[in-house]
Amino acid sequence: MSISNSDYSKMTDKTSPNSPVVPNCIRAFLFGGGICLFAQVLNTLFEKIGLNADEVKLATPSTVIIITAILTGIGVFDKIARYAGAGTIVPLYHLRSNSGTRDIYSARRHRCFPSPDL
Repeated sequence: MSISNSDYSKMTDKTSPNSPVVPNCIRAFLFGGGICLFAQVLNTLFEKIGLNADEVKLATPSTVIIITAILTGIGVFDKIARYAGAGTIVPLYHLRSNSGTRDIYSARRHRCFPSPDL
């Protein structure tokens, strides 16, 4: 059985609900900003209690990820993520990868390994 692209497109348009783009973007922005604000408060708190810069870089994302894991385990984070959308994913990914990305750029700048041709 074969179906044409136009028929397939009509079927998917009929069965897929429209997504409210503007409210979704606002929620993602607010929740993502809230997570970043929380991480910044943790960062400042860790600095105030006397951790050095390397310890703060480890403690902040670790704490956020552990809190996220606990909330996921008890079923709360899934509900938040369903409501907030990408606002919960982007800050967590950034927290996890920021220091590694900075190290890669630094290594490229000092010619430790060549930059890929794009």
